[in-house]
Amino acid sequence: MKEARQKEISKQASWTKERLQTIISYSFSSTQTLALFVERYGEPQDFDSVAKQLLSANKYIDAVELVKGGVITHIYPMQGNEPALGHNILLDSARRSGAIVAMQKKDFFISGPINLVQGGVGFISRIPIFKDDQFWGFSAVLIKLSTLMHAASIDTAGGNNFSYQLAKINTHTRQEEYFFPGKNTFSKEYSVPVELPNGEWKLYVYSDKTFNYSSVLFIGLLGLALSVMAGLFAWFTASQPSRLKQLVEEKTTLLQQSEKNYRLTLNRITDAFVALDINWCYTYMNAKAGELMDRDPQQVIGKNIWEDFKHAADPKFYAACLQAMEQQQYMYVETRYEKRGRWVENHLYPSPEGLSFFSRDITGRKKAEDALRHSNERFELISRATNDALWEWNMETGELWGNDTHQQLFGLTKNDPVPAESEWVERMHPEDRAAVVAQQEQSLASGENVFITEYRLRLHDNTYHYIYDRCYIVRDEKGKPLRMLGSMMDISEQKNAEKALREREEHLRTILENEPECIKQLGPNGEVYDINPAGLTIVEADNIDVLKNKSLVGILLPEYVAPWKELARRVFEDGEPGTFEYEIMGLKGTHRYMEMHAVPLKNAEGKIVSLLGVSRDVTQRKKAEEQIRKEKDLSDSIINSLPGIFYLFDADRKLLRWNRNFEIVSEYSAEEITKVKPIDFYEGEGRKLVQENFSRVMLDGQSEFESDFVTRTGKKIPYLFTGIRVEYEGAPCLLGTGIDITQRKRAALEVELMNEQLRQLTRHLQNIREEERKRIAREIHDDLGQQLTAMKMGVVWINKQMPTDNTAVKSRLDSITAMLDASHVSVRKILNELRTDILDNYGLTEALEWQGKQFTDTTDIPLSLHYSGDVLNVSDAVATCIFRIFQEALNNISKYAAARNAVCTVQYDEDQITFTVKDDGVGFDVELLKQKKSFGILGMKERVAALNGQFSLVTSPGNGTSITVHIPLQ
Repeated sequence: MKEARQKEISKQASWTKERLQTIISYSFSSTQTLALFVERYGEPQDFDSVAKQLLSANKYIDAVELVKGGVITHIYPMQGNEPALGHNILLDSARRSGAIVAMQKKDFFISGPINLVQGGVGFISRIPIFKDDQFWGFSAVLIKLSTLMHAASIDTAGGNNFSYQLAKINTHTRQEEYFFPGKNTFSKEYSVPVELPNGEWKLYVYSDKTFNYSSVLFIGLLGLALSVMAGLFAWFTASQPSRLKQLVEEKTTLLQQSEKNYRLTLNRITDAFVALDINWCYTYMNAKAGELMDRDPQQVIGKNIWEDFKHAADPKFYAACLQAMEQQQYMYVETRYEKRGRWVENHLYPSPEGLSFFSRDITGRKKAEDALRHSNERFELISRATNDALWEWNMETGELWGNDTHQQLFGLTKNDPVPAESEWVERMHPEDRAAVVAQQEQSLASGENVFITEYRLRLHDNTYHYIYDRCYIVRDEKGKPLRMLGSMMDISEQKNAEKALREREEHLRTILENEPECIKQLGPNGEVYDINPAGLTIVEADNIDVLKNKSLVGILLPEYVAPWKELARRVFEDGEPGTFEYEIMGLKGTHRYMEMHAVPLKNAEGKIVSLLGVSRDVTQRKKAEEQIRKEKDLSDSIINSLPGIFYLFDADRKLLRWNRNFEIVSEYSAEEITKVKPIDFYEGEGRKLVQENFSRVMLDGQSEFESDFVTRTGKKIPYLFTGIRVEYEGAPCLLGTGIDITQRKRAALEVELMNEQLRQLTRHLQNIREEERKRIAREIHDDLGQQLTAMKMGVVWINKQMPTDNTAVKSRLDSITAMLDASHVSVRKILNELRTDILDNYGLTEALEWQGKQFTDTTDIPLSLHYSGDVLNVSDAVATCIFRIFQEALNNISKYAAARNAVCTVQYDEDQITFTVKDDGVGFDVELLKQKKSFGILGMKERVAALNGQFSLVTSPGNGTSITVHIPLQ
């Protein structure tokens, strides 16, 4: 009795699971449809229209949502769902878990049951939407708990002898929470959990009623009686249309399965029976099992079943046995013995001590089922009828009968009275009522036995559904109607699907007619089955009749015919898609480049019937590519004609382009160059320089440096490298050139050498000049000075010897004496200009002060001298250089500066002397020195350069002039 009870619960659970799976399928298809719409066309502007179509096609859905990011941006219907609009589900800790799981899995997921923001309890089905591999949001549908319970025929009050409880694991307590009203504790020994995929919940089906053997026997006999009644009904309905076969088949299979299960419950002891221990070894096998398994029951005891059937064991049977033992749960599995061509059904009963199974040869039943699936119209009608709402009307007694589905159409239960004909008529849509009633009356009066009609019927939820109603009229021998039997099928989904299909076809036709690319259906030889207006324009056909069933191969240029045939062969014979670039000459002579993507189109049987091609005109792209190629050829020519080397590196320092001269100079082949890095062409300090300058170009935009370029053989060539940052193919790159500066380096070296020789010559000439000045000054001082002194002394002696009264002579002698004094002064001046004896005898400081005093006395311009540091004795060359610069500077101030004051500073350091002369005069433009031959300043520079010193001149109009000299003391 326990076993029978468990089986009944299991059957009810399976039936409930099928209903729930149907609901899940509806929610999955709706969310998938909306997700695909968003992925392809973006956020719908007419969301309400799209959502309304989804709701009309999916009867188990209460609302459709679109969630952008984590925020609910659209919801339909709006009425009653207003609080949910704008709600961020990812920030709602109480409701976000399912959304997070869907995002992580990137797959469909059902959240619930949860308390809804808009009130009530329900389930949210979501599919995450990703665009360019970035999370965009969710498409979601809402199923209220009440809708789910009604759709799955779940009666929590236990009215159908079964009770239900919905449960899920609390993520905090890890305990099950229950959601249906009623008992939260029940005996799980008599319950079957129905776990559903893609969700976080499960449903328990259990029964508290007590079964006994007589009730089981009664149910079994009732099943047989129903089978007999079904057979009679099939005889009456033998002429029903074949298109109802699939729906009837499911109910008939369930009916036969029910009958088989009850027969097994009563008669299993007469079936094949095998007992195994926990090591899968036989402990018992009855004779029927030996006959069925082709084994001697006495010889197999102790053998391992899997060793015994090592090559013949059915994988399904093996897996079911393992699952039964692991879960300690009854299992049912059907297996086929290919060797003997027999089907066997197996009932597996596990226990801690091992496994027992009953098996029955069902080959005959399988053949019957197979024959039944392909049998006559009688079987098709009954299988369809048992899948629909069945009804019977005894026209003699007025008795009415309807099955569960029939009662559900009217919002009733099996225990409620079947609605009378008057209520059936009243529920019809007013537009259909008169025609259906008239058709029925005509069928009854005409003697016809079959009555088929379609109409709209108002169901329990006050919505109209399309009904396909089929009935059979049973008459007596005189043709009088006695009974009417029939079935009602809700074909609303089919009608809505047909409508949606028509709309979709119209939508696709609109797309095709307005698509700018050529879309066409072609046959194996290129014959045109269909083509859109854009395609007609491309091939220059005035209408489709010009091309219908004619091959487009003729407009291909000859060299593309063979590739087209190969593409067509792959599509039609191998079923493979392909792409094809080709050239055509339109019907009116226009030449075009085309690109086509071709895929096979199949019919309902999977046969390839045509090639679907999408072609685009790529003439402009081809011309652009040709122009780019020409420009590239031109740029390559220009680059290769450059006298130096050319290179282009990307930001990762990979060499992208180079000229031919680069290969010649570097001595690397083109293939080898692609593998080298910039630093490979440098050594030592050059590597540091190239890395620094590469970074500088990327930051500042340009750079320039000199370094040795190292060839493959190790030869070093001095180069001047320049680089600038450019955009190449959308990325920052370094474009640079290198110029061989070997000759320039050699010339610079020669110039430097010549300059050094000139400086040495200048120093030598200055030394010679100073020595010559010394010699001349010495000779003038020694010879001319002495002669003048002697002459003066002679004139003075003569003057003293002359009589006093000889005034004329005395006056003449006084004049001569004055002239000799003036000559002596001139000699002294000449001596000072040639070589002042103060510099030689008293040093630089005394010479500067004397010269400064002479300047002030002559020009009335105040000059102040300042010293810093310990006054050092400097060499004669340094002292002479500074003194001559001082003389030249004071000379320039007196002639050109118009200064009011002048300042001279001398700073002594350990290793150098710094000399500065400043004035507050009018100054001048330094650029004018380049236009004039200013030998004074040039002479200063040369004097300083000859002593390895530094000379600087700072001046500008109106800001005076400053001359600074730095001369090393060693």
